[in-house]
Amino acid sequence: MSSREKLERALRSKTNLSADEIASIATADGWTLIYAASSNRRVDRVEICFTGFTASERDELEDIAAGAGMTVVQQVNKNLAYLCVGEKPGPAKVERAKELRKRVISADKFLVLVELGEL
Repeated sequence: MSSREKLERALRSKTNLSADEIASIATADGWTLIYAASSNRRVDRVEICFTGFTASERDELEDIAAGAGMTVVQQVNKNLAYLCVGEKPGPAKVERAKELRKRVISADKFLVLVELGEL
């Protein structure tokens, strides 16, 4: 496959350009468009971890978080934005979140933030 064929294939998959538009694009401009499209898709998603909930509560909250475009993680880490705590939170997760200075919120606060579009 030639480099031009690779370019056209990438443009078809990463842009909404028509076949005529793709055919008329210079090679350098085409690659610029592809790299721009790729970097635009790398949106940093907010990470959230849930602890202290029953399995059904956690599943429901995780579904809401995913629907809001958040990434649900199982461990507290440096990329975490929120630790959402229920009635019986894991003490190690709460301690780690405090060490890393991460926001610790209740389920009610989480739901309000999602409803207001702040997450």
